[in-house]
Amino acid sequence: MTVLKIEHEYGSIPHESDLDALSQDLLEIKFTNGLILDVGYYPEHNPAGNYHVNLFDGDWENRIGPWMCGTQEDTTALVEFLTQMILDETPPHE
Repeated sequence: MTVLKIEHEYGSIPHESDLDALSQDLLEIKFTNGLILDVGYYPEHNPAGNYHVNLFDGDWENRIGPWMCGTQEDTTALVEFLTQMILDETPPHE
C-alpha cells in the first residue's frame, strides 16, 4: 500500500489560531487502494469550529468517520494514526 497523491495547501495543518488559513480544504491524501483521507475545518475561519477528518472508500458517498478534533496537534496525530493504519492495511473503524 502506498500514497498515490497528497494535496496540501499550507505544508502542514494550520494551527487553530490561524483563522484565515482554516478552510474546508486543508489536506487530502489519496491511497493506491482507493481510500481518501480528507481534513477540513468547519465552519471555515470560525474560532468555534473544529477540524473534521474523514476517510472515504472509493468515492465521496462512502464515508468512514467523521472524527472531530479541536486542536492542530490532535488532528495531526489522528491523521498520522489513520495513515499508518491504511499503509499497514488495518481497517479503520468509526
